[in-house]
Amino acid sequence: MVKKWLLTAFPALGISVIVGWISTGEPASEEPIRNTEVPARTLEPVFKADFVQEIELKGLKDKPVTIARVAADRRGNTYLLLWDWSTPKGRGCSIQKLAADGTLLDTIPLTGELWEPPVEAFDLAVGKEGTLYVAVNWPIHRGGLIAVDDSGNPLIKLTFRDFVPQRLTVDDHGHVWVLGEGISPIKAALEHNYIPSNPQEGEQLRVYSPDLTHAITLVRGEKEGLLPSTLTSNGDEIVYYASGTGTIRVFREDRLTRTVTLPKLTPLAPPAEVSPDRFKTDRFISGVYKIGDRFLVAGTYYYRPMTDNGGIPIGRSRTFIALVSEDGEAASPEFAPPGNVAIHGSSNGHLMAFSGTKAKGTTIVKLKPTL
Repeated sequence: MVKKWLLTAFPALGISVIVGWISTGEPASEEPIRNTEVPARTLEPVFKADFVQEIELKGLKDKPVTIARVAADRRGNTYLLLWDWSTPKGRGCSIQKLAADGTLLDTIPLTGELWEPPVEAFDLAVGKEGTLYVAVNWPIHRGGLIAVDDSGNPLIKLTFRDFVPQRLTVDDHGHVWVLGEGISPIKAALEHNYIPSNPQEGEQLRVYSPDLTHAITLVRGEKEGLLPSTLTSNGDEIVYYASGTGTIRVFREDRLTRTVTLPKLTPLAPPAEVSPDRFKTDRFISGVYKIGDRFLVAGTYYYRPMTDNGGIPIGRSRTFIALVSEDGEAASPEFAPPGNVAIHGSSNGHLMAFSGTKAKGTTIVKLKPTL
């Protein structure tokens, strides 16, 4: 199953953000949803978070770039993993380093003579000492991990014939957690080094030492879903949500401490202008986060018009969050997040999110949950 990226554009600025990938061989579909029935008891949405930082992305306005990932270090700097579609090869991957006030401090190219190219850079994570880890994919379907320091100096590069990293996070001990697709090298070779129709051997979860010299595999052969699985960190706890099975696994160091299934959730009501006879609804979970003794489920609804009515079809989207107990029971219905932001990841104890208005453009928001 070959996958491609699913992008969402923020208002006013031509800036798009990668929210996941879908199969090119099958139509986009909502998550194998466990929210088709309303939980028996009535639950109220209760979620509080402090907006600790906002950074306006003025420098990216009207530029043909895609934000693949956003991360932050312990000094308050923010890093953007970007795809620049104006480069000669069609996609130049780079990292922008921003100060706490949004000032551009540095641009670190990832497509250069040293490791030319990574055609796709999937994810970015920042280590305890400021090391930047990037998950990449080369054109002949080789996966890789790149580590550079915060000035862009190369530290290490790993390449894989049997593994394509797609999600990264770092725990409090500095270990690098990597979620990706297992690949059959034999199948790939039979297809002349191009992506075969079904090379995947299931998802793998690996843990690397900070210098990427030692690794163990904790999960192998997990069933893949049409939409991506997620990997997030809450200090020393790692949360792996497997979209193919709806399973949430929690790890501490290299031990599995909890496994639950994503429960049925009361769906978020669509906007008033969205009617079932005119729009198809897709639901996408962008992350499952451990906050205290609960899980926070974040995602987006996409409402796609079935007909264009003679003009350009205009879709709609709406972000949601929901709370789940650590025992796997629904603790709230789906509801709109604070400020209607789109939660895009977590980094150093904060939720990283985006918001957008025509006046301000796209803004990175750091949230500190207060559950």
